[in-house]
Amino acid sequence: MARRRIYIDIDLIKHPVLNTLSRVSLVVYLHFMRKIKVQPHTTTRGKKKVTDWIRVNDGKIQFTYREAEKLGISSKQFCKAIDELIEKGLIDLTTQGHGGWQRTPNLYAISERWRDWDTPKFKKMERKKDKRQGKGWAYYHKIKKQK
Repeated sequence: MARRRIYIDIDLIKHPVLNTLSRVSLVVYLHFMRKIKVQPHTTTRGKKKVTDWIRVNDGKIQFTYREAEKLGISSKQFCKAIDELIEKGLIDLTTQGHGGWQRTPNLYAISERWRDWDTPKFKKMERKKDKRQGKGWAYYHKIKKQK
């Protein structure tokens, strides 16, 4: 059986953004890193052949609430961790999924925005909040409260 490894950029380990993460956010980030699929890419630099590893599923990484619950992370903790990771530039939400009948998952990419964190160059991103009040579970809970 092949050994599975997680590779984390040494610059990230030294960066102050890592120290600001909550414990749950760090665990969730490590699970994101576990989901990366890489492929060898050989190039020549001068006379040497150098093998780099490139991500092949970046932007298509799925991490569902159900998976998080199986890892012992509540849906509320998972939601806060995702928001924190996006806010601090460690991941990006590439596709917003939909619950209900469609059941399409959110898709994520590993981001490099953290390199500019806490500087004027940092590009802030947030996940769009679902503000539907007349549809889905929000509507169900609204009616339930009224009874």
